[in-house]
Amino acid sequence: MQVPHKSKYRPMLYLKKDGHSYFLLVFSFIFFSLFIPINAYPVSPYANNHSAEKGNSITASISTRFRVFEAENCQLSGMKLRAKAESCQSSDKLIWKYIIVNPGDDEVIQYSYNYTPKPQSGSIGDNSLDKLNQVFEANLIVLDELPLGEYKISWTLTINDEYSVSKDQYFDIVDNTAPVPELYQSINTNNQSIQARDFDKGECDDCTASNDNCSDNIYFTFSDKLPDFENNSSRWEKQFSKYGKYFFDPNTGAISTESAYFNSLADAWIPERNTTERLISCEVLNDMKNEDLKVYVWDEFKINDHKNYNNFSYETVYFNSNIECNSKIEGYAKDINSKRPIKDMSITITTYEESQSTKTDTNGYFNFNITDGANTVSIEAIKDTDWIKGITTLDIVLLQRHLLGIKKINSPYKLMAGDANNDDKITASDILALRKLILGSKKSFKNHSWVGLPAGMNLQGMNPFDDNLLNNTFALSFLSSNNIDFDAIKIGDINQSANAFVPRDDDTISLVITDKTYRQGEFIEVPVLGRDFRSISGGQFALKTEGLSYISTIGNVLPIDDNNINIVDDKIIFSWNSPRDLSFEDETVLFTLNFRAKKEIRLRESLSLVGNPISSEFYRGTKNILNLKLSIRENDAEYAFNLLQNTPNPFKDITQIEFILPKADEFKLCVFDITGKQLIKIAGKGYKGKNSFYLDSKILNHKNVNTRLDTPHMLFYRLTSGNNTAVKRMMIMQ
Repeated sequence: MQVPHKSKYRPMLYLKKDGHSYFLLVFSFIFFSLFIPINAYPVSPYANNHSAEKGNSITASISTRFRVFEAENCQLSGMKLRAKAESCQSSDKLIWKYIIVNPGDDEVIQYSYNYTPKPQSGSIGDNSLDKLNQVFEANLIVLDELPLGEYKISWTLTINDEYSVSKDQYFDIVDNTAPVPELYQSINTNNQSIQARDFDKGECDDCTASNDNCSDNIYFTFSDKLPDFENNSSRWEKQFSKYGKYFFDPNTGAISTESAYFNSLADAWIPERNTTERLISCEVLNDMKNEDLKVYVWDEFKINDHKNYNNFSYETVYFNSNIECNSKIEGYAKDINSKRPIKDMSITITTYEESQSTKTDTNGYFNFNITDGANTVSIEAIKDTDWIKGITTLDIVLLQRHLLGIKKINSPYKLMAGDANNDDKITASDILALRKLILGSKKSFKNHSWVGLPAGMNLQGMNPFDDNLLNNTFALSFLSSNNIDFDAIKIGDINQSANAFVPRDDDTISLVITDKTYRQGEFIEVPVLGRDFRSISGGQFALKTEGLSYISTIGNVLPIDDNNINIVDDKIIFSWNSPRDLSFEDETVLFTLNFRAKKEIRLRESLSLVGNPISSEFYRGTKNILNLKLSIRENDAEYAFNLLQNTPNPFKDITQIEFILPKADEFKLCVFDITGKQLIKIAGKGYKGKNSFYLDSKILNHKNVNTRLDTPHMLFYRLTSGNNTAVKRMMIMQ
């Protein structure tokens, strides 16, 4: 409530042009200017003109004072109020008028008989009781019974029908009868907190035995101060949104904190019960042995200034508590979604003198013993292992669509999980941090892997990034039943899959490549085709590469590059997502992988999907998780019947002869000289695909040739298998 300014009487000067007062005017002006503030009274432009034309200057003011009337019966009439004219002459014609209004809604209550224009509501004053004409001090009498409250009078003084001056005056009608407490002198409690209203003898939650002659609302406190809601209103509102109660200093009424409440330095205001609440801490229990507890009963929720109009009374009371201070704190940490216990979560408590840490066991249980006798502690629950657990590219899909406004994340707990870089907001940096974790280029991010919130906190409908709602340290009163459980949130795990079974669809989509054989050092280009790619939002996989050296990835219809790829221990880790669902025709090239062969190798023997370090999966929309299959199909052209050129050629000692059979079959390989003489014959059953053997020149020279070969000599070799025959020539050196 705004307390109106209380005016003081201020002297005014006037100038009478008689040829003798000029020095007096100057002297008086210098003297009074030491005491009169600038613009202390209004000066009419008309008055200045009047001085020039008629030889007289009219300056005047009205002095009033703030009045307080005490009403014994909750309403009052017959109050006399005054206003005094300053710096007017006895020869002046003075006419007063007034209007009384309620400043809250400007409702007219009473006005003078000469007030114009006449209001449409309110009572007209009694002309025989009011003194308004030709008086330096006007007064009025309030006729109607007025209830308790604040009122305003607007006075207007007209001088010589030429000059008018106005001023507002305020008055209060207050209840001067204190409420009557009806309290129990002593109560028993097993609760950790106690409310002042608990001492009232009322028989129901909505009624009170304590009463007042004027007010139906009764308020209860443990001090002679109420919370000062007029200051820091936005902070009060945020505090109530977070805790469902207000914390204030019982000595001043100023806003306080939850920590001060737990340390017995602040009371809480519970608006639904019109009462303050005090924590029964060890300190409170000790103080009760030395001093009394007072309960104050109020009939008005009004902050007192230096005056007290009997708006509260109090009685001394006592309470008996079975609560004992001891040295144990215990609880459980469980996954917020699945309620499964979280093992090895680090729980840290800090008192004034020491800090202790422990870890939860397989049941999520922890406990502490306190040795310094503190009655409040701060407690924190975090875990910095299992970083990748529960985090997949689907979480990136959800975060990206939230940022783009495609599908907002409404759960405050999921928003909290999305803050990977711990900057109290969701940005593209969080997506980048999760991508690096999935790809294995980073082992952690700036936030903790897990954080614990006290179980039962209701953040629904709230922005968890306001007012440090995600601060991991919480104050805890140290009492006999110090049990605190934690809801553990896996940071990065937006869909809360870390400790829950997440079903997959029966559908399977495939990555398709064509098998091929490569020689050591040969460049390998592997187009990766898609099959059943419909409404795909993203995916991930780990591809093992045996005997291949990764070079690059080139996106085709999928917009991917090396930022979506990382190589970890001869495995390609792949993570990709799209803001919109994408669909492609079967056999469309999605992207191309480029390698170099470390040795002679077939793709079938080199490439395979593995389940470590990430699962291989793709997503249809934001909910359906699809199985992923790598399909390596045969290269029909590679298995055509073929006799390859021997290597090396020419040769002196040993050469290799290779040939390809379209299927496992009998074959015959013969070597001839230029005369057509058969030098050697090899027969056997070959494998499907490439076959090879080594030919030693010594066999040709000594076993099959009667005369020594001259240098160089041309030989022929012929392959026969089924209906297929092929001939090639080679050179042998001396």
